[in-house]
Amino acid sequence: MGLVETEKGSSMTDSEDLKPCPCCGSGAYFDMVENDGLIVDGRAGGWFVECINSECRLTTQLMFATGDDPRPILREIW
Repeated sequence: MGLVETEKGSSMTDSEDLKPCPCCGSGAYFDMVENDGLIVDGRAGGWFVECINSECRLTTQLMFATGDDPRPILREIW
């Protein structure tokens, strides 16, 4: 990960490279589904990109690390 952790857990360096949201033009960030122990549904550990605009909240699909960091692929999809 990058140098500065954000409140969502991804680094500023990683998220700064993301293009604006294709729907609303706002910024976006990487995030990962946390395993909070309350809901077990197979999403924990999945990475995604999400728009910062609370009225938009567009996201990518979840991608799981299976040996490689999924963030470069998510960056391309976004």
